[in-house]
Amino acid sequence: MGAITEQLHPYSHGPRVDYTWSARFSFERPHTLEDIVLRKLGSIVTGYAHPEWPISGAVLGSGKVEDRTALVLALDPSQSFGAPDKDRCEEIAARITDSLCWERQAEILPEMRIILGRRIGYNGQEYSMEDVRGLTVAHSCGDLALTEADLFSLRYVDDLREYHEPGVIVEGLADNLTAALQTAAVMRQERLVTEITGAETQVWQQ
Repeated sequence: MGAITEQLHPYSHGPRVDYTWSARFSFERPHTLEDIVLRKLGSIVTGYAHPEWPISGAVLGSGKVEDRTALVLALDPSQSFGAPDKDRCEEIAARITDSLCWERQAEILPEMRIILGRRIGYNGQEYSMEDVRGLTVAHSCGDLALTEADLFSLRYVDDLREYHEPGVIVEGLADNLTAALQTAAVMRQERLVTEITGAETQVWQQ
């Protein structure tokens, strides 16, 4: 894939690592977002009590927030703390399996995956999934798979820091990256994470 021409979208390169990592888990019963993120995963991050042992990802599904049965973990490189290497990520995943008894599922990863928020800022408008689908079509994004999700990030810095927002996981070919970034810009997203499987995890920011 050729270099992205920055004039085509307003984003600049943020933190980046030259690898990707992913883990998908399923639950025996539906969980609320608060139960998954704040209580269960939050307790693991608090147990590590170190900013270089974060957990970030997305609780998958549509419909009621309390009716979610799967989540995906991914990298979210930080300007201050970087990103855990793959060995550390696997150790975190093993801790989740051992302590929470969640089943890790096999994954077939796409060439490109984007973790994209659907809320403007911290308290602004939320785009619906129908809005997102319409925008990807309008910007000729090609054949992309969109999965509704609640995005979250957990990191211990003096205390547990938690963030979550409604989002979407975008999957497809890497040739669609520029068009996807243009769509994110129309949605007024200030920050997003893109993955080119096996090659890089890149934060884009305004």
